Formats: sequence, structure tokens, C-alpha cells
Amino acid sequence: MKGSQGDGPPMAWLMHLAVLCQAAVRVQLAQSIAIVNVTNFSASANRTLTTSVPGRYGNNSPVKGASGVVGIPTTQDALACEENVDFSATESTWIALVERGNCTFAKKIENGIRRGAAAVVIFNSAGKGNRTDPFIHYGKSQKSNPGMAIFVAHSCWSSCSVISEGAEESAKPSKD
Repeated sequence: MKGSQGDGPPMAWLMHLAVLCQAAVRVQLAQSIAIVNVTNFSASANRTLTTSVPGRYGNNSPVKGASGVVGIPTTQDALACEENVDFSATESTWIALVERGNCTFAKKIENGIRRGAAAVVIFNSAGKGNRTDPFIHYGKSQKSNPGMAIFVAHSCWSSCSVISEGAEESAKPSKD
């Protein structure tokens, strides 16, 4: 996702995600469904591309909207499991986008929130399909602020990475 030197900032720095909430009540478990909107302006193509991807708020997550520049792990720990993980975003408001695997959801969320993310979006691994199963993310911060977390299908990662190089992404939350 990074451009070659001189191409400007990596595409991930220019992307924004907006998370919209819509409550869906199940028989025994209240589950909150999230809509992740990805809106990109590609200067090279001179067009705006918008994609909406369904997701699921974590059972311990605040259910609210958020928007910001996408930050992906830039260190060797691409799955955001290590405490010293760094992210590509440098803007004041950003959302961590990390892949499922190698550690708990709670660890990924804690690492993203600790690094300053407004929210953490975890996408399913390629081999896991496009399911968005409910998830619990208890952690050190569960009593004070568990951090906003959303689990999305692998297609969300595909939507973000397929957008043309140099794309700029912005979005705003809205309620259904």
C-alpha cells in the first residue's frame, strides 16, 4: 500500500473510514451491526469511489460513530499483537485497520487504542471468509474504556487495498 519514494504519503494515510451504527436485537444476545463506509477520491482517475461494508461491534465496544484516516501496522508485527506496534497514520484522528490472527481481539484493540486510534477495525483473514461473528474483547481497559472495536469481513480489507494508488478517503458518520 505504500507508494515509492517521491509519490507522497502512502495511500493508507489518506484513507478515512466512517462507522455507522444500527442496532439489531437478537433473541438472547443484543448485537450491534456497524456499517463501515470507505469513500476515496482518486486524483489520478479524477473520480470518487464509495464502498459500504457491514461489520459487527464488539460485545464490549461502545456503539457510536467514528471517522478518521486509516492506520495500518507498519512494523514487523503486521497483526498488531506486540505492544510496540506502530501504525502508518499520523493525523490527529485515525482508525486502526488490522487483520485477525496471532493474538486476542482485546490485545489488538488495546494496542491500537494505546497508540491513539479513535477505533480499531479488525478484518477477517482471507481464509476465514466474509463472516462477521460476534466477539468479546475483555482487556486491561475493560472497566474504564474498552475502546471502540468493529469486526468486518475480509472484503473490507480488499475494498481498502483495491482503491487506486494515491486515493484520498473521507467519510462522515450518520445514523439509520
